[in-house]
Amino acid sequence: MLVLASVSLSAQSIKIDKKFGNVSKAELEMTVYPLDTSAVALYLYKEVNYSVEIDPGGFSFIKKERERVKVLKEAGKEYGDYEEFYSTNSTAGEFISGIKVTTYNLENGSVVATKMSKDYVFREDYTDAIKRVAFSAQNVKVGSVIETEYTFRTRVWNIDDIYFQYAIPVNWATAEVAVPEYLKVNRISRGFENLDHQMEDRTMLNYRVYADKFACYDIPAIQDEDFLYDIDQYRLSVLYQIRSFEIPGIYYKDYTADWENVDQMIVESNIVRGIKATTRFKDEVAAIAGSDRTDEEKIVAIRNLVATRVTWDKNNRLIPANAAEVVKNGTGSRADLNALTGSALRAAGYDVKPVLVRLRSNGNLVPFHVSVDAYDTFILQVTSPAGQTFYLDAAPADGYLNVLSDNFLVEKARLLSLEGQGSWVNLRSLCRNIYLASANVTVDEEGLMTGEISEKLFNNLSQTVKRSYKKASDQEAFVDKFIEKDHNLTVDQFKIAGADEYTPQVRMDYSFEKQQEVAGDMLYVNLFLLNFHDASTFKEEVRRVPVDFMYPYRINYNVNMTIPEGYELVELPKTAAYKAQGIKSQAMVQFRQTDPNIVSMSFSFVLDSYFAPTEAYKDVRAWYESLTSIYNTTLVLKKKAL
Repeated sequence: MLVLASVSLSAQSIKIDKKFGNVSKAELEMTVYPLDTSAVALYLYKEVNYSVEIDPGGFSFIKKERERVKVLKEAGKEYGDYEEFYSTNSTAGEFISGIKVTTYNLENGSVVATKMSKDYVFREDYTDAIKRVAFSAQNVKVGSVIETEYTFRTRVWNIDDIYFQYAIPVNWATAEVAVPEYLKVNRISRGFENLDHQMEDRTMLNYRVYADKFACYDIPAIQDEDFLYDIDQYRLSVLYQIRSFEIPGIYYKDYTADWENVDQMIVESNIVRGIKATTRFKDEVAAIAGSDRTDEEKIVAIRNLVATRVTWDKNNRLIPANAAEVVKNGTGSRADLNALTGSALRAAGYDVKPVLVRLRSNGNLVPFHVSVDAYDTFILQVTSPAGQTFYLDAAPADGYLNVLSDNFLVEKARLLSLEGQGSWVNLRSLCRNIYLASANVTVDEEGLMTGEISEKLFNNLSQTVKRSYKKASDQEAFVDKFIEKDHNLTVDQFKIAGADEYTPQVRMDYSFEKQQEVAGDMLYVNLFLLNFHDASTFKEEVRRVPVDFMYPYRINYNVNMTIPEGYELVELPKTAAYKAQGIKSQAMVQFRQTDPNIVSMSFSFVLDSYFAPTEAYKDVRAWYESLTSIYNTTLVLKKKAL
């Protein structure tokens, strides 16, 4: 403990006394955090302590939280507002108490403390089973220091994830998790910053306590970023799981189920019961099954049948509700639609299995953290009598067989037989995402380019267009925002196919105008009419988290241009191939002139990665800048001499 205290005092950039109320004048005089001058606020000190009390009623887990925040800018004042939640279930025995908040300001050279009145603590029902506690510091200004502490008590055998990194920097943070010898726990740490860890054991009245003690200093802020599904899995943090409880020779209970145990629990739930149940659409399903359609067409028809009877309410749930009530109400969760579709497909003669998924937005599965709570929802694996296998999420209208939303494209999903045997499956290679575009254009002497463009997008790429099309108020608004403004084109005669249909592709055809540069006898023409990447996507020089790409995809773009009469091409650009460092991506552009009046360009791009680690960020950023330079390739046309 002495060593840890010594490190703490010497390692913090801003030296503080952590005792509640001992806020120094120097802390109040500080106007900027030297290690991050952009910070709107700073955690001067943050502490979380977990302990376990043994009483006649059993165990109580007690979490005490304390923090001291410096407000540096106007936006940092929000760190004086707090909210916490606890269960109202009497068995859980949860409650939040000991709430104490004090705001410190420097007034006329003196430290003035403003204590929060109990009148500013609000307790309200958040749901039928959850209570919300909200409280706010008073007299918060730019320059204030806010101190807060409170205690959370529960009988639920659980230790929350402990975080040491936030959207604002941390000067000094500590945590302690102390459990009696009767409890055994698993522990895993995450994040890219240094975390000091020491272990200590203590003797109580008649048992021992083992404590993990953590400390960290000068932890940079970690911000949510584009191309990132779940920032929490990259924060500096520690995760706990209670493994077992044992009183030697008297009692033992194992709390660490394996994934096979969880499989059995799922088999006994409404997931499997719902898929095994008799379909609610017996006659319609029989008609589809008896038709001469292909298996793919039958599966899609049955999915569409269910979707016309039950509308998706946009909620993700793991366990479906009562099927009769869902059909009666005409609306249901993702789990409801998949269970109803699964039972209908089984009635049509297909082998159907649930596939349990943890969404990318909730982080990767932690191998040792075995729990039903590891999953967010489920989709279906459907196998035809001929042995052809498809993966299906029946809820979204913009999906298709083997075309899942990007949030579902995980490496580990749990395939479960209806009898209970489970195995891991990879959902990341179900389809190929392809973008095909072609254009035929002409340019007149004034530099006005006109022509026709055709775009075809397949699988996940088609979902992006479908979602944008659905969000737009009408077709004109869609064209204005996603084509004219994005590509700097004037569009006419726009046609789109597949945007409102349950298909794996979308096609757009339209004519356009775009002004090219003219300088005397010279025409400068750029055939990259469509913008595929933007250097500003990764504008920040430093990124503290990896890059999550939505999915791999391919682009093939071809343009034929008729050279205006009386002009000639000055020089044909050379074929160029490019390859990214740090990620699996490459591009190639090629120009040809097979006829004196025709110039053609072909461009191909491939991204084969889902992920780029933090150390590859500079390469990713440089790659996007390189792509932008490719898109700026210009053809130079010169008027012929008379």
